[in-house]
Amino acid sequence: MKDFLHSRINLNLFKFNVRNKKGLLFFYTLLLSLTFPVFIIVAALSGNGSNISNNEVLTSLILLTLMLILILVLTPFLFFNFLNTKKSVDVFHSLAIKKNDLYLTYLSLILFFVFVPLTISYWGGYFLAYNLTEVSFEMFHLYHYGRLLMVSIAVIAPSIFVIMNTGTLADSLIYTGILMIAPFVAFASFQAFAQVFIIGFGVSSGYSLTYLSPLVGLFTIVDSFKMPVDGHLVASYWLLLGIITNLFSLKLYKNWKSEMSEVPFSNKTFFPFVTSLFIGIVFVLLLALNINPNPKWAFLSIENLIIPIIVTYAMFLILFFLKDRSIDSIKKASKNYLILFVVIMVITTSLYFTQGFGYTYRLPKDDEIVSVEVSSQRSNLPFVAGNKVTIINPDEVKNIYNLHHQLIDQIKKDKDLFRDISSSDYVEPMFTPYQLFGDYSDVTIKYKLENNGKLNRTFKIPNEYHHLLLPLAQLESFKVTNNPIIDPSARLDSNRFTLYDSLFQKEYSFVESDDASIRKALYEDMIEMKHEEFYQANSKINFVLIYSFDGLPMQINIDARFKNTLKLLTPETLILNEDYDASNLNYAIVPSTVNPDNLLKHGISRNINQNFSMDITSPISEGITLHDALKYQDQLYDKQYDGKETFDVLLISIDYGQIAFPIVTK
Repeated sequence: MKDFLHSRINLNLFKFNVRNKKGLLFFYTLLLSLTFPVFIIVAALSGNGSNISNNEVLTSLILLTLMLILILVLTPFLFFNFLNTKKSVDVFHSLAIKKNDLYLTYLSLILFFVFVPLTISYWGGYFLAYNLTEVSFEMFHLYHYGRLLMVSIAVIAPSIFVIMNTGTLADSLIYTGILMIAPFVAFASFQAFAQVFIIGFGVSSGYSLTYLSPLVGLFTIVDSFKMPVDGHLVASYWLLLGIITNLFSLKLYKNWKSEMSEVPFSNKTFFPFVTSLFIGIVFVLLLALNINPNPKWAFLSIENLIIPIIVTYAMFLILFFLKDRSIDSIKKASKNYLILFVVIMVITTSLYFTQGFGYTYRLPKDDEIVSVEVSSQRSNLPFVAGNKVTIINPDEVKNIYNLHHQLIDQIKKDKDLFRDISSSDYVEPMFTPYQLFGDYSDVTIKYKLENNGKLNRTFKIPNEYHHLLLPLAQLESFKVTNNPIIDPSARLDSNRFTLYDSLFQKEYSFVESDDASIRKALYEDMIEMKHEEFYQANSKINFVLIYSFDGLPMQINIDARFKNTLKLLTPETLILNEDYDASNLNYAIVPSTVNPDNLLKHGISRNINQNFSMDITSPISEGITLHDALKYQDQLYDKQYDGKETFDVLLISIDYGQIAFPIVTK
């Protein structure tokens, strides 16, 4: 820092470079202008200026950002190219300019040759937008500009850092490329390894890349108002890292001697550190992607290790050859790779057998839990499509906590059964979406703790343990979230809802004045329903109620359990729709012996807002006529689940989607 503060820009050298590289300044301005101002001009000339909004302007700014990144990454090579030859280094270092001043002068030139074209293009584009389109000035236009300048300092830093550690242009370009893609490979490697091998790990947000790569940070700040990130924080973060990296590069440059030029690496520690780290994260990524679903201890099987070893060993040899420029480096490279391989295996094996050093088994303290959010990517009961259930009630929170505890106990007994990648994902015929995702359910538990603490876990739950989830459907939070119609505060897409018979051959609507009373009755019936009664319906389905919430069709199957509701469904409150056309309905039977949907074949119906494991056209379903379907009308149940008995299933294809009912013979 002291060296940097005492550095001064040499104005004569600065002016000399500006005069001699005016063409480069013009070229950069032209490149950036093609992505933004030209877009506004073309839109205005085509008569579409009035249709351009800030969203369209941001789209063109993304193109501007792409071009800016290319310029930021490559420009340092144009100004620090004198470091690639010994004669040039001797000439520049013989000038009456301190090294600190020389570095700061060229750093300033790089920023000048980027910021001037960027400023002209950015504000030139917005000036045209203000005058030729409906876009008007907003403060975030100024914020975006300032943030672009701040993060740009971080984008040029890796190129300069690599230049200060290498002595040839080729090596500088190769390792700049490696440093630029390393954050993406590291993120993918961490995600893949943790998801495959560490039980309970869920998908992390891609927004974390904003703080791993300045390239992503640059894109994020352009469109930050659409993303859950703080643009000021991102810009400040990368500005600070950019300054720190440049200070480190300045220190390296102070030690630069002419003999460091024209050799692959001027810093002895740079190559082994960067190469080993990069090869290591590539190995871990390939190890996770190449997981063989076959034997126990698949992690250590030769089938899993062979491809990562071959690919990364080849990459390691190539990088060593480029470093030494000699085929004789193979022996040395092989020895170093063996050491690297041992280190990688020690780390990954430790993570595997300890499940992330106890990550899988960690539970929050129950007295620190403020609330819990429970969700599922798949809509197996007790979930429906897209629902996230937030639980605040202490008694219900305790239920979730106990479920989490039960899952951990089962995982300790049989980790293999809970692996994210199951063998059915690969070896079974993938003719249905259900088998594509494997024979399991999933649940994500997000704890909000005191002092802004968080703890998130995602579990893939095999069918053998799905019964652990079923009691959740009886929690009031689940009932209200899964059935918005019983929530008085929920605003349905329409106050109207529709009733059908179980085969959807007749359609009814309610007398308008009875809508509120129906919702109240449904609430009372759902809340009063006990666990045994919920999963063991005591009669056939009388009606199917369909309504819309948040753009999605929702469904409740009404039978004898809905005592209060059925009292209101009388000829006086129901209006038969004479114009209803049921001719486009289709029916099919799926025998229990071939049904891949474990919950459905065990007596749990599938509603229109839940995932299906097959459809009418599935090769395992047998299409039937309405005449045949009518034979089953009195045998269609909502649920008849005990986890043991299996049932054939009737599939019904309607305008809203697909519905499936177990056929129960009593």
